[in-house]
Amino acid sequence: MKIDRALLEEYMKTFYGYGNLKGKYWFIGMEEGGGNSIEEIISRLDIWKNAGKPTLLDNYQFHSLIRGAGDSTFDRFFKGDKSTYQKTWGGLIKLLLCYKGENELNLKDIKCYQSDELGRHDSENCLIELFPLPSPGITAFNYSKWTDIEYLKSRETYKQQLAEIRVQQLKTLISTHKPELVVFYSFSNDYIKSWSEISGINFESIRMESLDLNANTGAKIAFSGMTCFTVIYHPTYRGIGNNYYRNIGSLLKKYKQEQENVFNQSGLK
Repeated sequence: MKIDRALLEEYMKTFYGYGNLKGKYWFIGMEEGGGNSIEEIISRLDIWKNAGKPTLLDNYQFHSLIRGAGDSTFDRFFKGDKSTYQKTWGGLIKLLLCYKGENELNLKDIKCYQSDELGRHDSENCLIELFPLPSPGITAFNYSKWTDIEYLKSRETYKQQLAEIRVQQLKTLISTHKPELVVFYSFSNDYIKSWSEISGINFESIRMESLDLNANTGAKIAFSGMTCFTVIYHPTYRGIGNNYYRNIGSLLKKYKQEQENVFNQSGLK
């Protein structure tokens, strides 16, 4: 079994995730999970090719077609309120619901949003990844044994090869579509640099908003025009709880209103 080299390279440079680029809410992470077998990767590539090689796919439609994932089938995440809760997606959903003023964070509602709304073609959001290849963890990189592409011999050379290409494309997509809210989720130094380049905001110089005195966590928030950019801890980060998302949601709503007031008063909006 062999990966189509040309198709893989095209996928890495032009596929960015799931959902609706016209959606108001964008989530941008490091990379998605998965990629446990070469069969799974070939399946992902074939689905993308058969769909016409779009920038974004429908989260459910794509994952429901993936084969070769062994016992790790993805259908369980898309069964309405009976869905298996996915922690990363769940955290992003909690933040969005809180930003929209729904602070109860009912698990049933979160699972329904995960199943029916998150990353769907006709949704209000999109799920985007800085790096395109799924991996079971940050220490794993199976592609060195699955392909002879030279820069896929290590995770380091893979990132070096693709970072600038994908940063510039994400910058262009945001400039074109002007989402209301962009959420970057990782405080790793390498990724803070990428978030800064994508947004045009030097996040290293932005002060940390303290959100929870009982947990050493916070967020960074800044605007470029009417787009609000925030950097949060990854939802799997130890110590993250519902209050973290409630506090971020409240701050984002507050700052968004203040920014709208400034634009209205200046006549720029």
